[in-house]
Amino acid sequence: KTNVYAYVPQRSDQQPEGAQGFMDAVQSRAWQLREMLGIGWDWMDRWESLSGGEQKRFQLAVALYAAPDVLLLDEPTNHLDETSKEMIAEALQSFRGIGILVSHDRALLQSLCTTTCFLEEGRLRCYHTDYEAARAARGEAAAHRRELHEKQDRNIKKLQRQVAQQRQKAQASDNRVSKAHINPKDSDAKEKINLAKLTGKDAVDNNILSRYEGKLDRAKEEQSSIKRDFETGITLESETWRGLFPIVAEAGRMALGNGRYVELPRISIAQGDRIGIRGENGSGKSTLVEHVAGHLKEHAGVLYIPQNISSERSRRVMMEVRAMGKEAQGRIMAFVRRLGSDPAQLMQSHEPSPGESRKLMLAFGIEKKPGLIILDEPTNDLDIVAVEALEEALKNFSGALILVSHDRSFMKNLIKKEIIIKGEKLSFT
Repeated sequence: KTNVYAYVPQRSDQQPEGAQGFMDAVQSRAWQLREMLGIGWDWMDRWESLSGGEQKRFQLAVALYAAPDVLLLDEPTNHLDETSKEMIAEALQSFRGIGILVSHDRALLQSLCTTTCFLEEGRLRCYHTDYEAARAARGEAAAHRRELHEKQDRNIKKLQRQVAQQRQKAQASDNRVSKAHINPKDSDAKEKINLAKLTGKDAVDNNILSRYEGKLDRAKEEQSSIKRDFETGITLESETWRGLFPIVAEAGRMALGNGRYVELPRISIAQGDRIGIRGENGSGKSTLVEHVAGHLKEHAGVLYIPQNISSERSRRVMMEVRAMGKEAQGRIMAFVRRLGSDPAQLMQSHEPSPGESRKLMLAFGIEKKPGLIILDEPTNDLDIVAVEALEEALKNFSGALILVSHDRSFMKNLIKKEIIIKGEKLSFT
């Protein structure tokens, strides 16, 4: 039986519907998907202990097994290491139906998409081509819009000067033909004013003013029809927090759950250190950063943003924003704007998306000027504009950074030291 559609959501809070049927199935397609996506037989029983990437692979396997006509996918590679990404790509390439994919994974988009659409500020622009070609066309269109906007801005400023100058002339003309300030018995002055009115100079000046004002109104209306590309980019300020550094984790054993553990060497983190944590899905990367963040949670100089942001946490963050004073709320929204989101649209939402929630949490944290930032898969839910802005800001951040990410270029551009988890061993270089 073929279903009309299947949907793989961005969040993985709950097991997908149909999970039991998929695990019980003995058809060749079920076996193929379990093998292709590396699905463990005990995954349903230990769903809560699965990594985000393992949960995502399970979600996708169940959806593909349903054999839908249309497959809807929202950020399917968000939590995946390189091996898992390859599994996902192979599984999706085997799908023969219609796929609608929401993703900021440029490699995945390029390998799968034949039509690419960009949704920005309520406008959907589609290009009947692959991602890279569409991205180039989009960039050219944006550059053209900026050029038109700047040209019209110069024209508006010129018209505003002309209107101001003409308004002064018109006012002078009006004053010349006004009898309000002359002596009622001064017949000569009245005669001069009557003669000036006959020449029509006051009417000419006012007509010219009206024409300039009309041109200015039309120019403003035309400019408002051109999509404005707002400037992006953020600054991450830091302060020196007494007692925060050095951060020392003594050698020992860290439990990963289900009887699994990893041996930890002694780790020391100094002011300005930039440390990346690498390992396959389920290796314990998130457990390690939670371990470090847990020891420092009482320190105001630490900003920690986890990999998974629950719906409840997203709603709570939005409530905190709405409860703020106008000045503080303005600073938060300005920060969000410079990460590529529309503040007005965000303020209308009851529950922000994971990406918007991450931006808001980052904005809250940066207000405190932290000495240490700990980010677990920060690029997972962010659009490309936000990823580039965050990467550039972190390059210039003077504090310490602990980063977990499967985005290779993001890690390469930001880290100087590495913690590598492999099996039960952890190395620090």
